[in-house]
Amino acid sequence: MRRTIIALTLALVPAIASAATLVVSLDHSVRMTLGGPAQDVIVGNPDIADVTVADPRHLVITGKKLGITNLIVTNTAGRTIFNRELMVSTAEGERVSVYEGGPVPIDYACSPRCAVDVDKLAGTMSLLTGSMHGMSTSGGAGAPAAPQPGSGAIQASPNLP
Repeated sequence: MRRTIIALTLALVPAIASAATLVVSLDHSVRMTLGGPAQDVIVGNPDIADVTVADPRHLVITGKKLGITNLIVTNTAGRTIFNRELMVSTAEGERVSVYEGGPVPIDYACSPRCAVDVDKLAGTMSLLTGSMHGMSTSGGAGAPAAPQPGSGAIQASPNLP
């Protein structure tokens, strides 16, 4: 009886282990060791996470966007050796997003003090100005429209550090 229980428990261990969610922080990487050599690596949504094969037994997983996807790894025989839900989340205390009336937040990176994430802010601003390109105003065709107060456009705040 005892051997049966032990055998059943050992048989369930891989299923229990593969049921756990693998968590990676946004804009961070995790190195993972596999139980055998990998042949194929499949990410359900590559916009959320990127996986690089370091060598046949090691993967590097990088969190690209907040969200949940899955990761499947098969061996040379086509058998699944790894199959888990993969969640990309923010680590506590590392980021703060401030919404000041506009649709796009201002992101701060905090370690240990908070500072504006300049690279992300520059990308957001170029995206916004690119989407405004081609709009017309009363000043002439092709000129971008000036943001109007209360329109939800991003405006500088005198209270930013």
